[in-house]
Amino acid sequence: NHLPSSHILPWDPTISPATPKRGGIPTVVHLHGGIHEPTSDGHADAWFTSGFRETGPKWTKTTAHYENNQQPGNLWYHDHAMGLTRVNLLAG
Repeated sequence: NHLPSSHILPWDPTISPATPKRGGIPTVVHLHGGIHEPTSDGHADAWFTSGFRETGPKWTKTTAHYENNQQPGNLWYHDHAMGLTRVNLLAG
């Protein structure tokens, strides 16, 4: 992954975000509507920074696994890092 080192939007200091000690922008993929293992669910504290330099307390693996064995439906994925979901969604 090639995440930037600083965010393009300001963070809200009143919301406790994921805070990597060495900088970087934390992110984690969260999928709505999927049938998948819990470790691929994108827990808000399972974040990571670019190159997996830092990881959150619930992070377990570098690759999320989503099998494609369910009926067609509406699936939606987005970033789910603690306290940063809003600004990361707005940033695209």
